[in-house]
Amino acid sequence: MKKFNIWCSLLLSVLLFAACEADRDSNPVINTGGSTASFTLFNPVQSAQFIDLENNSIYLTWSQPDYGYNAITTYKVQVGLVQADGTIKWNTKDVKDDDGNVIGTEDEFVISTYNTCKAEISGKNIAMEINEIDGLDDIANYADKGYRKIALRVHAGINITSSQEIEGTGVFSNAVVFNEMRSYAIIKAPATLYLVGTPNGWLAPEAKNEETFIADEDGKCWILTETEIGNNIFEGTLEFEAGNLQFRFYTSLDGWGDDNDPKGSIGPQEKDEGIEVGFDADGLFPNTEFSDGGIMKGKGSWIFKGFTGGKIKMTVDMNAMTVKFAVVEDE
Repeated sequence: MKKFNIWCSLLLSVLLFAACEADRDSNPVINTGGSTASFTLFNPVQSAQFIDLENNSIYLTWSQPDYGYNAITTYKVQVGLVQADGTIKWNTKDVKDDDGNVIGTEDEFVISTYNTCKAEISGKNIAMEINEIDGLDDIANYADKGYRKIALRVHAGINITSSQEIEGTGVFSNAVVFNEMRSYAIIKAPATLYLVGTPNGWLAPEAKNEETFIADEDGKCWILTETEIGNNIFEGTLEFEAGNLQFRFYTSLDGWGDDNDPKGSIGPQEKDEGIEVGFDADGLFPNTEFSDGGIMKGKGSWIFKGFTGGKIKMTVDMNAMTVKFAVVEDE
């Protein structure tokens, strides 16, 4: 009997150890801070070429930061101007208090974000950053400064929402210098959110279709726009034909994505399936499926069955991760 109790104790110890190991696997410890999560931005062939940013793109690839587990990482690109002494003036923006007083600065990034270790960055987005560093606030005052040394680096982090990052996960790559890069007359505009779904024949979220999202062959628009530059709140009033509507949104035009890598796709759930919803008596989206507002990075889509046709005002708050859809009556 004594031997039996000893064996039972040993077995229990083994089971508890295994359970602890399993628990650690499902609750990984995130590597944070500097070298533990450092990563490399690779030097592209383009860095040695003459690059006019108008109507061109920049292609970057980088290694994956080591966060200690297979994390879904959000990447952002920062632009800097190489000074005569070799130092880099990175683009930043002012931070203001509630009274509008400047109390500091924070890093400013190219509009698009990425979830894979590569990016095709529109030349216009980089040009806007360069012009912002130069202090250009009126396109009429643009002066061509020719080819200059421009630096790019990538910031990685694990995000809770599109604008909120888990503390300690933010880390920068090394900088890559493009020796001969030329900007052009363009000023940063509010960011865009793209609607993709049955109303536009599931138009592919790719850079080549950007103009079609702004105005298709019938003159219809399929975008929402930031109410202020950088505030992550998007609005737009879109017109839809009668029928069954199904759609999701995309924050960038870099491909469809999938369940494992949704890229710029956001919807009511991660899984690539539609969720049927409708409008209440006041014409508002009832949010019955997700009490927190119901949007997240993922391939889920909304389905409105039997929509009678007309205009819908859409508001997407990427800070609170909420949506609001309201029918707009014609005056």
